[in-house]
Amino acid sequence: MLDPADLDDVAARMEALDATEVRGRDELLASRLRPLIDKRVPLRVVEAVPGLQSVRVRFADGTALIGHGESPGDAGVLASALGRRQAVWVGSCSTDERGTHLRFVLSADRQRRLGFVVTGLDQPD
Repeated sequence: MLDPADLDDVAARMEALDATEVRGRDELLASRLRPLIDKRVPLRVVEAVPGLQSVRVRFADGTALIGHGESPGDAGVLASALGRRQAVWVGSCSTDERGTHLRFVLSADRQRRLGFVVTGLDQPD
């Protein structure tokens, strides 16, 4: 039989490994997203991914991401802006304990920033 202290130790080590892996993944993701910001690559498509309860966003350079809005309705506002033919691009990217966050800029309202949490890269069609 395992000692409860040993189980706690194993759980703590697994949690630390997971946190390190997540941090590394987020840093790699942020570095791959930097060209979207530097080049102001426009957003082209926002579409639901029902099986993942997420949203796919695709950019003019072929980059495709999976994620969700930071606030309810953010993804819908992005899709609506594209439907009204507004230019939308990533203004900034940050990483924290909750993941990698993009701030989208809408050409019609440059003061407004819509948040998007990236959960991963996707394969372009």
